[in-house]
Amino acid sequence: SYMLLQAFDFYWLHANQEVEMHMGGSDQWGNIAAGVDLIRKKTGERAFALTTPLMTRADGSKYGKTAGGETLWLDPEMMSPYKFYQTWIQIEDSEVEKLLLWLTFLDVEQISSVVESHLAEPHLRQGQKTLALELTTLVHGEQAAQAAIQATDALFGKGDITALGADTLEMLKGEVPSADFSKNDLESKDLVTVLVEAHVVASKGEANRMLQQNGISVNGHKVVAESELDATQLIADRFLFIHKGKKAVHLLEFS
Repeated sequence: SYMLLQAFDFYWLHANQEVEMHMGGSDQWGNIAAGVDLIRKKTGERAFALTTPLMTRADGSKYGKTAGGETLWLDPEMMSPYKFYQTWIQIEDSEVEKLLLWLTFLDVEQISSVVESHLAEPHLRQGQKTLALELTTLVHGEQAAQAAIQATDALFGKGDITALGADTLEMLKGEVPSADFSKNDLESKDLVTVLVEAHVVASKGEANRMLQQNGISVNGHKVVAESELDATQLIADRFLFIHKGKKAVHLLEFS
């Protein structure tokens, strides 16, 4: 029934909206061709089909919601520029050259140079970084792309967290565990209480233990149990970053 429904959809668009061509991935060829055939039989008119090679992951699975994994969205309300950027940063090495050729406007010589550099030092992920920058700029604009890079560097300890702008921090709020506080809490609550209420730790006992082991950082700086929080620490006058250990990151907003 899927093929019949899609064929009729093409016919309706042709009859009511004067649509002459249906485009899709190569896996849609049969469905689209059925529409071309239906239009010819019902109207005597010509319609056209155009398919492109299907973009697949290294394991052969499709990019998309029906193939498992996370769906790629172009709408920033559905997928933030930061997460969009991260998607391409995590692409397998074997996919870099193909995706640079297919999806970016870099010329072949530039891509060859990027791939050569990437193969020489794959641990630097130069290929993925170039791909992520080009695509994020194309979809979301240069400002959003730079914000995504700054956020990535800051979260993974390669940049100055305190230099992040409000727009970047707003973008990150939905991407890392977050908690909301009042600025009054900076005076009325100690660090241990804030850590528990933000669900950075499960209990005050764990908070004290992590602090004694130098396992907690505020805005990239190690803190101890006696440390106090104050408004001068707030980034963009609203945010604090809490790192638990090396990888767990929490973003606290004080409104």
